[in-house]
Amino acid sequence: MDDINKEYWQNELKCALEREGITDPNFYAFLKGKIKKLPLKVEEFGWGVFPKIDANGILTDIRMVVPIIYDIKSLCVNIHEYTHAYELYFCLGEVYVWHVEESEAKAREAEQRLLLYFK
Repeated sequence: MDDINKEYWQNELKCALEREGITDPNFYAFLKGKIKKLPLKVEEFGWGVFPKIDANGILTDIRMVVPIIYDIKSLCVNIHEYTHAYELYFCLGEVYVWHVEESEAKAREAEQRLLLYFK
């Protein structure tokens, strides 16, 4: 991917995250070095956010694996996973219980808002 396209998609991600209210600079500082961006097609990998939970059930850390953004589909995956990570971020240091349906619904809604923005 050339630098112009890379810059375009990074800007789109930044704008989409802002529209979603994912704006806390401490969140981004916390995630620095914890996001693996792979140069694979969306369909080629199991993208996700991976909470690190200690023996007491306390959420201690977060890791994320997302595709390098090259189109709207890969941007959607990034928004989906950032939505999960942002939700987890506010649970750090607490006993964590994943409410799967609610969490997935939030992430899908963020994707849908993104797609509407591009229409």
